[in-house]
Amino acid sequence: MKTRILLTIICAAFFSNINAQDLSKYPWLDASKSFEERAQLLCGALTLDEKIQQMGHRTPSINRDGIKVAGYNYWCEALHGVARSGAATSFPISRAMSCTWDLPLVFRCAEATSTEARVYNNQKSKGLTYWCPTINMSRDPRWGRDEENYGEDVFLTSRLAVEYIKGMQGDDEKYFKTIATAKHFACNNYEKGRHSTSSTVTTRDLREYYLPAFEASVREANVQSIMTAYNAINGIPCGANDMLITKILRNEWGFNGYVVSDCDAVDDVWMSNRHHYVNTGAEASAACLKAGMDLNCGETFQNTATDGGFTSAVVKGLCTEADLDKALTRVFAARFATGEFDNSTPWSSFGSDSLENQYHRDLALQASHEAIVLLKNDKMLPLNAESIKKIAVIGPYGNFVQLGGYSGTPTYQKTILDAIAEKMNYDISNDGTVQAENFDAVKGKGGVDNAGIGNIQNGDVFTYNNVDFGSGKSKLSLNHAGRYSDRQITIRIDNPTSGTIIFQKTLDATANNWTTFVTDTYELSDEAKAVTGKHNVYLIFTKLSSATDTNRYIINVDWFKFFNDGDESPVGPGHPVMYAQGCDVAGSKDAALFAEAEAIAAEADVVILALGTDLSVSDESNDRTNLNLPGAQQQLLEAIYAKNKNIIVVLETCSSMTINWAQENIPAILEAWYDGQEQGKAITDVIFGDYNPQGKLTTTWYASLEGLGQLSDNIYDIHATAKVPAGRTYMYHKKTPLYPFGHGLSYTTFEYSNMETDNASLSKDGTLNVTATIKNTGSRDGAEIVQLYANFNGTGQQADMNRKLIGFARVELKAGESKTITIPVSYEQFSYYDENTNQYKVEGRTTTLELAASSADIRLAKDINTTEGVAKETYISTHIDEFPMVANSRSLGATDRVYNAMGAYVCKASDYDHLPSGVYILNGHKYIRK
Repeated sequence: MKTRILLTIICAAFFSNINAQDLSKYPWLDASKSFEERAQLLCGALTLDEKIQQMGHRTPSINRDGIKVAGYNYWCEALHGVARSGAATSFPISRAMSCTWDLPLVFRCAEATSTEARVYNNQKSKGLTYWCPTINMSRDPRWGRDEENYGEDVFLTSRLAVEYIKGMQGDDEKYFKTIATAKHFACNNYEKGRHSTSSTVTTRDLREYYLPAFEASVREANVQSIMTAYNAINGIPCGANDMLITKILRNEWGFNGYVVSDCDAVDDVWMSNRHHYVNTGAEASAACLKAGMDLNCGETFQNTATDGGFTSAVVKGLCTEADLDKALTRVFAARFATGEFDNSTPWSSFGSDSLENQYHRDLALQASHEAIVLLKNDKMLPLNAESIKKIAVIGPYGNFVQLGGYSGTPTYQKTILDAIAEKMNYDISNDGTVQAENFDAVKGKGGVDNAGIGNIQNGDVFTYNNVDFGSGKSKLSLNHAGRYSDRQITIRIDNPTSGTIIFQKTLDATANNWTTFVTDTYELSDEAKAVTGKHNVYLIFTKLSSATDTNRYIINVDWFKFFNDGDESPVGPGHPVMYAQGCDVAGSKDAALFAEAEAIAAEADVVILALGTDLSVSDESNDRTNLNLPGAQQQLLEAIYAKNKNIIVVLETCSSMTINWAQENIPAILEAWYDGQEQGKAITDVIFGDYNPQGKLTTTWYASLEGLGQLSDNIYDIHATAKVPAGRTYMYHKKTPLYPFGHGLSYTTFEYSNMETDNASLSKDGTLNVTATIKNTGSRDGAEIVQLYANFNGTGQQADMNRKLIGFARVELKAGESKTITIPVSYEQFSYYDENTNQYKVEGRTTTLELAASSADIRLAKDINTTEGVAKETYISTHIDEFPMVANSRSLGATDRVYNAMGAYVCKASDYDHLPSGVYILNGHKYIRK
C-alpha cells in the first residue's frame, strides 16, 4: 500500500499547483481522471493538422494557448539493455536469455533496463516507449534476426515474454514504468524480402504457433503496445490486416494499448515495388488506420502532399477525423500513463547512480553465466588452472566482445583473453591497447554527456586519461567499423598538467559496414614518437563538410593502440597466456594469421578457440544461407586441431550452427551466444569450473538443412509438408538433430524419480499438478532445468507431433541434495486448433506426460486421460451459430469475391461451390459453407 499512499501525496501536491480555473481550461491536467479520459480531452483540444503531426514516431511540440505537448520520439530500443543512448548495461541477447529458462532472472534484467530507461528520461527527456521484446517464433535458424527472439517453443517464449514485459512496464498501481512493445505481429521470419513478401500460413499454424506468445503478452502481461510486421500474411499486409489487429488482437484478446507500424511499413502497403495493396500513401494510411493501427514509424501518416497521408485521406473521405481521434487517444493515453504530464512518478529521482551500477553489472554476469550451454564435454572440462603452464586463446572472438544487435553501450566489458589472463594471474595490460568503451569522460557536441562509443555523433569527444606512451610510439592502430567514408577521427594528445596540445592527427574513417570491424594502422610523426610517459588522449569525431547524408552516426570504435615496430607482445609465443586472432569472422583465409595461430597452438597445453558469427553474417535485413561457421573459421578449427587436440571451442553465435565436424572431433564445446558485457568472465568461469554450466538450448540444432525448405519460399508450415518434408522444430522434425531442443550438459549429474500427478484425468477448466524428486548425484553444486512434455503417441489430430513442451522447472541443488518440484498443467495446453469450427479443442484420449532433461532425453513418463471438449473459443467461433449459410454460388453476385476467415482472398464467387466447408467472408459479412 506504500505506492498508493505515495500517489495520494503526489496528486495532492500536483493539485495544489493547479487551480480550478486551470483544470476547467485544461482538463487533461486533472490527474484524478483516467489516462484515456485525459487523452481524449487533450486530443479534442488539437486542430486536425496538429493531430496528424502527432501520429508519426517523431512528433513536433505544441505550445499555444496553454496547450503544452513536448516533441516526442517514440522510437526507443531496449532489446537487452537501453540502446543508442549512451552508457547502459548490456545484458545477453534474447536468444541467450532464453537459454537460462530463468523467469525471475528475465524479469529482473528487464526491470534493470527499465530503470536505466527512466534515468535517460529524467536526464535527457528520452521517450519511454520501448520497441521490445521480439517474440516472433524461430521457425528457421537462418532468419537474420534469430538472435532477437526466445527460441522455437511457443510455451517457453510466452513465459519469457510475459516476464520481460512485466519487468519493463513495472508493477506500480498507477503509472507504467515504460511502455513495452511486443513485435513483430506476425509471421515475420524472413529479412531479404520482408517489405514485399507474403507469409503463407495455415489458420492452424497461425493460431497454434505464431500467435500464442502475442496473446500471452496481451492477456497476462498487459503489454501496452504492439508493432505490426513488414510482411503480408496470405496476401494482406500486416499493418492493414483488420483480422489481425482488430478482430483478434483487440476484440478477441482485449488489447487496450496502441498499435505501431514497423518503420516505413505503411509505405510498404502502397508502393509499387512492395506490397502495392493500395495505390497511394493516403489510401495506405486510411487502410492501416481502419484496420486498427494507431501510430506510424515513419512519416507517411504525417505526409501533407496530395495523396500522401492523412491530410489527403480525410479530404477524400477515406477516413474521418473521428477515426484519427480514436487512434491518437490510444497513443496519448500511453504517454499519460507514464506520467509525462504529471509532476512526479515513483522513478522521478533516478539518476546516474542507476546507470550500469554494480547491481546491474552483477545481474549481467549472472545472466551471462546462466545462458552458456555446454554442448559437449569429453572429460575435458573443467580445467585446472594450476596444472596449465601455457594456454592459447585463438579466434576472432578471443579478444573481442560481441554484444549483438540493438545493444546498449556499456562502459565496462571483458574479453575472453582478459578474463583468461586474470584467471592465470598473468598481466597483459602492458600491450598499449585501450578499449574504446573505457573512456574516462565523454562530451558530445554542446556538452552532452555520455554520447556513447557505439552511438558516436558529429562533434563527440571521448577522453582517455593517463595513456602510457613509455619511451615514445611511432604507430597507431585503430579498430573500427563504419558505413561512410566522409568521416574523420582526430587523435589529440595533451599534457596532463598544463593541457597543452603536444600532438594532433586527423584520420579518415575507412568505410566498410557498421558490423564489420577493421584495423587500420597509421604512421605517426617523429613528434609523436617523442611523446613519453602518460598523457591524456582525445578521440574527436566529425563529418566532412562535404557530407550530404543526414545520418547522425559517425563510426563505431572497439579499441586503439600506440606502439612501435618490434614491441614484444605480452601475449606472444612463449608466454603463459598467448593470443592470436587466426582469422576474421567472415573473411577468407589469411596465411600469416593462420601461421601465428598454429605456432602458439603447438606450444600450448590447451587451446581456447573462440569462433562465431557477427552482424555481417546474420542481422536485420540479412538472412543466412547456411548454418556453417562463416569465413575461414572451419579451416582454422581444423588447422589448430592438427597442432593440438586439447581444444575447447567457444561459440559466440546468433543462433544454431551445423558444427558436425566439431561435434565429432573436438573434446569440449560451449555455446556462449552474444553474452553481454560480462561474457569474457562468464565463459572463463565455466571453463575453469568456477561456475557449473546450466543453460539449455531453446531451438533444435539441425544436422543439416535437408528437408527444411527454402527460407525465401515464405512457407510457414511447421508440420512436415511437401515444401518442408523434414518438418520444423522439435515438435515436428523427422530427422535426428545435431543437438535436440532442451539439450545442455553440466559438471554434475541429476537423477529423476517419484513422478506423480494429483489427478489421473484432466477436464475443461481443470488443472493438474505433476510432481517429481530431482537429486544432484554428482560432486558439484548445480542447477537442472526439468522439462515436461505431452506426447500424443501418434494418434488423433496431433498424430504428427513428436511431443510438446507444457511446463518446466529450474531447480538449484547442492551436491547430494534432493528437492521435490511441482509443474502445473492446464487443460488448454493439450488443445489443437480446429479449422472447421475455429475453436481450440481437446480430444478425449490417453496422453503420456514425459519428464525430461531434453526433448530427446526422457527420464520418466506417466499416462493421463483428457476429456473431450472445447478449451477456448475465438472471435469467429463465439457467434458461429449467428452466421447465415450460403449453400452455393447461385446465392452470390457474379462479381463477389470470397475471403477466408483470416481475411485472405480465396476465389471468385463462381468457384464458391468447390470450397471445403467452413466460415467465409463475402461483402464484409461472415457465412457458413456446409
